[in-house]
Amino acid sequence: MSWTLLTFDHKPASWLEDRLAMYLKRLNHWIDVEHKIITPSGLSQLQQAKQLDWEKFQHHKILSKKTLVVFDENGSLMTSDKLSKLVAQWELQRDVCFVVGPSYGLSPLWRDHATSCLSLSNLTLTHEFAQLLVTEQLFRAFTILKGLPYHIA
Repeated sequence: MSWTLLTFDHKPASWLEDRLAMYLKRLNHWIDVEHKIITPSGLSQLQQAKQLDWEKFQHHKILSKKTLVVFDENGSLMTSDKLSKLVAQWELQRDVCFVVGPSYGLSPLWRDHATSCLSLSNLTLTHEFAQLLVTEQLFRAFTILKGLPYHIA
């Protein structure tokens, strides 16, 4: 069983790489998680860029066979407790791919093919911050499930 955090970036900032590495290392105590980065298409025509990003994902045969969880502004809002219940379900599944899109968003194809589409906030977040928030919340979900003192409700 392995999980993948799929993000879109050219070259992540060092502060982001450090924080993501920290949370991914912590998560790997419970589940094998890898971070894959797709270079965003970022063309001047956003719809074409979004389509190309979807096609890049489809070329990753291993990723496209995983349970797809997309973080999108139009997704369902979650509490950390509700997310931990979803994580418990996903833990039983073989492979899961968590997707945090580029700054210009994702094609509707991602939502159409997703098992779950979640929103991190009603606020607008940078895609860098969204990546960090997803990894932190996945870590928090495991600490809730394991009864560890990290999460204080």
